[in-house]
Amino acid sequence: MSNQYKIGDSVPSEILCARLREIVHAITAGDGGKSILRECVMRVPAEIDRDADLVISGSARRIEALTARVKKLEDCLQYIIGERRIHGHVVDGIVAARKLLEAAV
Repeated sequence: MSNQYKIGDSVPSEILCARLREIVHAITAGDGGKSILRECVMRVPAEIDRDADLVISGSARRIEALTARVKKLEDCLQYIIGERRIHGHVVDGIVAARKLLEAAV
C-alpha cells in the first residue's frame, strides 16, 4: 500500500476488497487485539488504500453509490419491460438476465 492514490474514488475495488479482508482477518485473529491495533494505525500522510478508517468509509460510500446505480438500472429495465418499448424476444432476454442477477446476489 502506498500514497499512489490521492482520492478515494481512484482506489480500485479489488484493492479495497483485499484490504477489507485483511481488516476482517485482524478483527477475528484472536490474538488479544494485537492484529487490530497493527491494522488500524492511521498514517501521516494518510494512505487511502491502507488506513482502515478510510478503507471502510470509502467502501461504504462505494457500496451506496453502486446500490443507487443498480436501483436506477432496475427501474429503467422495469420501465422498458412494462412499456414493451422493445421487441418481445429482447424483453425475454432481459427478464432472463435479471433472474440470473437476482440468483447471484
